[in-house]
Amino acid sequence: MTLMKIQFVVVKIFKYKGE
Repeated sequence: MTLMKIQFVVVKIFKYKGE
């Protein structure tokens, strides 16, 4: 797994929690 992919998932989770 690449760091970029991990960051993408983290951003997605953060956006999901933000909504």
